[in-house]
Amino acid sequence: MMDFKTEYVTISNRLQMLAKEDPDKAAFIFFDEDLKRTVLTREDIWDKSRKCAFFFRRLGIAKGDVVCNTLANSQERLITTYGVVLAGAVSMHGQKFLADGEDLIKNLKDSQCKAIIIDPDEEKSIILGIPDPVVHEQICLCIIKTGESTITFEDIKEYFKSLFLTSETSDIKPIPKHYLFFDTFPLNANGKIDKNGLKTLSVKRIEAECNT
Repeated sequence: MMDFKTEYVTISNRLQMLAKEDPDKAAFIFFDEDLKRTVLTREDIWDKSRKCAFFFRRLGIAKGDVVCNTLANSQERLITTYGVVLAGAVSMHGQKFLADGEDLIKNLKDSQCKAIIIDPDEEKSIILGIPDPVVHEQICLCIIKTGESTITFEDIKEYFKSLFLTSETSDIKPIPKHYLFFDTFPLNANGKIDKNGLKTLSVKRIEAECNT
């Protein structure tokens, strides 16, 4: 009787193996709307995916949990998808076809989805990493508030608490620690949002608030 042996290779094993074999080899190449070329090497994929998986586990994502990914085709979508898998969870494609999103909501309920990965509207809100002396970085949400809007910081905090998993014992919360309203966001020479400039302004405002 012949002895057939089959070796099963996991996605994690495969990514790690490829990174070790040829770490600098281009794995994926992306072009943005300005045709700027971004290359992710095999080592980039392995390193970023592991870090993403670690963050998901810190949020409470566990083996077998379903995570809905609504990001468009991009390097962020790629890394978060691998991150979900490396965390032991199941990645579900999130796309709505009905105007009211009823089809997506049904899929979320049927799959008992535990978390959703979303892309914020950068025209009105941006999430930044703000330096923190204790945990390296804390999340800061910058928002453009229109004149007729009555939304408050407390409204936003309650929204995030209801949307994301939280851990009261964790030093790093999956919800923003800082919330800042802006009339406009600074723009760079190309007319796009200057995230570095916005980060500098945010740090100054946070420091000013801490000193008052």
